[in-house]
Amino acid sequence: MNDDDQYHVTLGYLYYTEGVEADVLAKAIEQVGVWGYDRDDKFRPFEAGSLYCRQALDRLAREVDAGGLPDDGTDPDYESDCFYHFGWPPSQRPDFQKIGKTPTGRNDRPVKDVVIESLTIEHKP
Repeated sequence: MNDDDQYHVTLGYLYYTEGVEADVLAKAIEQVGVWGYDRDDKFRPFEAGSLYCRQALDRLAREVDAGGLPDDGTDPDYESDCFYHFGWPPSQRPDFQKIGKTPTGRNDRPVKDVVIESLTIEHKP
C-alpha cells in the first residue's frame, strides 16, 4: 500500500456517492476479493470466496433489499456498519467499468441472486 491508502473507498461510498451498480460491486468482490477489518482491527485484503467476502456480499444484498438510505434524515451507523468498513484502498481499487462490461449475464439479475449463487458454489462438494 502507498500513502494514499491510509483511507479506503467503502462499498457504501461507491454505491451511494459514485453510483457503482450493486451487481458490479458484487462481481468485483467475487473476482478480486475485498479489503476490510479483521478480528484484530487490521485493515487487510480478503481473498475472493472467503468468509469476509461472503459477509460483504450479504451486506450488499441487504442494502439493495432495503431500498437505499433511510428517508427519516438519519445517517447510517458508520462506526459499526460493515457496509462502510469493506472496500478497497485507492491503489487496489478494481476497474469497475471493465467489470461492468464483462459479459457474464448477471447485469440484469438482482444482487440477491448473485449472493446465493456465490454461496452455492462455495458449498459444492
